[in-house]
Amino acid sequence: MKITQVLLAIPSDTCSQHQHKSNKAERQISQTFSRFFQKIIRFLANNSEPRIWQTKTRKGDLIWHIYDPKTGQSEHFSSEQDVRIWIEKQYYR
Repeated sequence: MKITQVLLAIPSDTCSQHQHKSNKAERQISQTFSRFFQKIIRFLANNSEPRIWQTKTRKGDLIWHIYDPKTGQSEHFSSEQDVRIWIEKQYYR
């Protein structure tokens, strides 16, 4: 049996499953690192200002995240305007 025949005998769905698992593992590692890094920043900053950051969905949509260290509350929104409204409600009642 030639090597090329062996390579051709591997089902394509097996390769795509391996790639999918690899991408999932990379995302999990990235998310874990991001959470760890945010905890370090919170520890070093040690202030009561709300923290705001953005992430993207798989489709490329922006998600706005906000964390209020005074209350421990966190929220996420689909627009900057919604973040502004939330801040106004929290701090300017």
